[in-house]
Amino acid sequence: MIQVKNYFILLLILPLLLFNFLQIHAQSVWCQASFNDFKDGSFLDAGSNCYVSANDRIQIITRWDFNNDGNLDILLPAGHGHTEKENTYIYLNNGQDIDGHSRIELPGAGSYDGFIADLNKDGFNDLAIVNYSDSHVKRVPVWIYFGSEKGFSPQNRIELPSEAGTAIVSGDFNNDSLLDIAVGCQYVDKDFDTPISMIYWNSPNGFSSENRLPFSLDGKGARALASADLDKDGIDDLIATTRKKTYLFLSSKNAFKDINDLIVLESGGTAVSVDDINNDNNIDIALCSSNGILIIPGQVDGTFDIDSSILLPVSNASDVVLKDVNKDGLVDVIVSVFSSPGGATWTNSYVFYNDGKNFETKKTLAIPTIGASAVSCEDLNKDGFPEIVFSFKQVTNEKNLYSYVYWNDKGTFRYGNHTQLPTQGTLGNAIGDINNDRLPDVVFFNEEGYLRDGPVISHIYWGDGTRSFSELRSFEFLTHHIFGFGHADMDDDG
Repeated sequence: MIQVKNYFILLLILPLLLFNFLQIHAQSVWCQASFNDFKDGSFLDAGSNCYVSANDRIQIITRWDFNNDGNLDILLPAGHGHTEKENTYIYLNNGQDIDGHSRIELPGAGSYDGFIADLNKDGFNDLAIVNYSDSHVKRVPVWIYFGSEKGFSPQNRIELPSEAGTAIVSGDFNNDSLLDIAVGCQYVDKDFDTPISMIYWNSPNGFSSENRLPFSLDGKGARALASADLDKDGIDDLIATTRKKTYLFLSSKNAFKDINDLIVLESGGTAVSVDDINNDNNIDIALCSSNGILIIPGQVDGTFDIDSSILLPVSNASDVVLKDVNKDGLVDVIVSVFSSPGGATWTNSYVFYNDGKNFETKKTLAIPTIGASAVSCEDLNKDGFPEIVFSFKQVTNEKNLYSYVYWNDKGTFRYGNHTQLPTQGTLGNAIGDINNDRLPDVVFFNEEGYLRDGPVISHIYWGDGTRSFSELRSFEFLTHHIFGFGHADMDDDG
């Protein structure tokens, strides 16, 4: 009886002891609260936007509420000071000057070069533009704006495939009385192992991306292009260059049908121009080479005597054009220079007056320019003497520049007799009648604009809980070339 009673008492005591044991352990809390406690661990997914500060605060990394008023704010950082995809600028000729107030703008995509010609034979000149890079994307098509009584518009434009384009010219390469288009670019096509350039064939139905002749020059596309009847058969031929070689597409050699029939010259350049320089009735070639302007005399059969070449020493020449500027019957050489040998872009460009021999007996004319990237030469005021138009790309990192039109004063040019036209990082220009008034206008092909450096303004727009934001409730601050951002309580003051 006594034993049963003891068991009964034990059954009453055990639950009480177990309850007390659990109570004691329930009051033992595992607690981490300081920076030292947390620094060895990491938050799980729900805490991916959290961190522990040195002042032992659990903070949110991306705050979004910058003024601690409980409302979400919007941060808009400015990436960089320069603009991209600048428009193409057209300046109209009023018969006496190129008027800066007459500017017409067309949408741009990193334009590099272009020409003006009536491609569809409707009586209105068209504008063909090759683009190099649309910001970071180089696969940008050629644009052809067709002229009309209403001028140019994006709605009256076609596109032809291109990539990293640097040159575009026209010529009737297949003798069908229609102007075809050659595009110097580095187009990557799935059917070719190397970058290609293209000739787009014109037709009564216009141009199409399928109707083309692709070609590669020793594994590269063309850098520069020119067209002329080199072999005197009445059909336009094509001159294409890389930095190291020049390639001749002669119609008489069947080169437009068989790429293996090209003639190769062992000198190349970044720009090319053609005309009869030595007055022997044969077309000669002028190249912007690494050492200066290389003039290669042409022969009657369309071949060239590279051993008889003349070198005009110029440092950092960017473009060359051939024109008789002093009306003496000899074609002169006009050269744009981007920078001095030391890299300064405020330097001279040059007119090499032709003496009928080797350019040594007539004094070369130096013309002040600023980061000149291209040059054209045509008679703008119909006085019989052609003017010179320079494209200015940049000075240091500034691209918002005035490009120059130098007016011809009976064969010479003076700094005091020029017109300044606003441009944005322009890489090329063309001269032609845009508005069908029989006066040649000037087109600048702009790439990037304004200052490619320096401070720019970023903004914070303050939230007020209504989901509406206003410029009146904003804060401006200076930043520099932002490509990413984050924000947090950096000074740990809450």
